[in-house]
Amino acid sequence: MNKIIDEILADYADNPDSADAIYGIGDFCRYMAMAEHAKEASGEHAKTGEKVKNYYAQACSAWEHIINDLPESEITPKAYHFAGECHGILGQTDKMVTYYQKVLDTWPDYSASNHLQMTTVGYYENLKRNGQMSVLQADPIIKRGYENLANNYPDWPPSKRANVWLDAYNKREKGAQQ
Repeated sequence: MNKIIDEILADYADNPDSADAIYGIGDFCRYMAMAEHAKEASGEHAKTGEKVKNYYAQACSAWEHIINDLPESEITPKAYHFAGECHGILGQTDKMVTYYQKVLDTWPDYSASNHLQMTTVGYYENLKRNGQMSVLQADPIIKRGYENLANNYPDWPPSKRANVWLDAYNKREKGAQQ
């Protein structure tokens, strides 16, 4: 797949449809990863783990070419989103959150921003819960994420969780100040 992407970049980088073509390659690789995973889950294939990882890695690579090698376009936030998703699946959660945060900061109206924000908040909650980040470090980040969810997506059901967390946080803060 990288050879095809390299050829597209070499011969058609100036073509406005190059990002779409490379995005399609990433999407195909992601589809193949999901299909292989489904075969493994159904018992059709004994073990396809390496194949799945390879397809996800190829999808990441394709989308990172869009991010790094092409001018920004309407495809760019999608490339960040799905590259982040694949990195998360591959266990590279720091990179996932970096990509998701880029979408949230640069394209706040992106169609899946609510999901990306919720995933990012969950990442920091896990770091705090596992002791990898202190409460003092994590809570301000979590608070900002939940405020974003509550303010920007008030009717989205997970925003109720945000409001519950924010209420508890504000009560703790108020109690600490007294």
